[in-house]
Amino acid sequence: MGSPGKLILISIFLFPLVSQGQGESGNKTVPLAENKISLSTRERDSLRYHLENLYNEVDLLIRNQRVNYFDLQKQERDLVTLKVFERIPFDHEPITLRESLRKSALESGIIITYFEYLPISQITLSLPRFVYTNSSFHLREDQLVEKIKFVMRVEGPNVRKWTESLPQTLMRYIKVDRVEPVGKSWRVIAHAFRFRIIQFPQLKPKEPLSYLPTWAQKNPTQFAQAEPTLWTFVKRIENLTPKTPLLYVTRGKFFLNDARLNFFLRLTKQL
Repeated sequence: MGSPGKLILISIFLFPLVSQGQGESGNKTVPLAENKISLSTRERDSLRYHLENLYNEVDLLIRNQRVNYFDLQKQERDLVTLKVFERIPFDHEPITLRESLRKSALESGIIITYFEYLPISQITLSLPRFVYTNSSFHLREDQLVEKIKFVMRVEGPNVRKWTESLPQTLMRYIKVDRVEPVGKSWRVIAHAFRFRIIQFPQLKPKEPLSYLPTWAQKNPTQFAQAEPTLWTFVKRIENLTPKTPLLYVTRGKFFLNDARLNFFLRLTKQL
């Protein structure tokens, strides 16, 4: 065995090396961990803003579910009262449309000698399966409706007056695009619309954890200890979210009806 003096001397020389080794190891792990579980004031404020908004959205959806349901019912009554689905039905109804035009023409002393539907050339963008509730998603017109174009050859007096009256006199919405004389007859190009049979994309609130920094998503326990107030919002949202799927279905129906109603009102303003 070595003398006590040598052991003390060896330990004195080793201590700085061990201490330095711990410091380097700490620089690679401990300080990084400390950085990971700390947020700047700006980051904390931003995260709180997003989590509070998400919590309020989910909480209000649950609190106002009866109001939202009655709003949907009222909206559906308005669609019926305004005869929206009679003026813009869900089906092409080519026979009904052609027959209503024929009767209207006869009442004005006009005969339709030729009628043809024109090919549909528009490309329809598919609907997403779901959208996040904080997104600015809106249905495109070609996703909501299909334009049905047709051409007629007509004969008789006051053809222009008859075509101008069609949007007001027919239940089915008709918009005349062009009226051209062709010899003793007239060529009329017009269009109608039909609503597409669709469902509004599934509405989904974002997961509260998705707003957290990557390190916090990987280490939620550390984040909860470092930011207890923010973590409380996360847990509140997670507890409320399972109560919302059917409520978001109601909201989706409301948004779809609203899009249809707004499209209809834009058309009627042009009459």
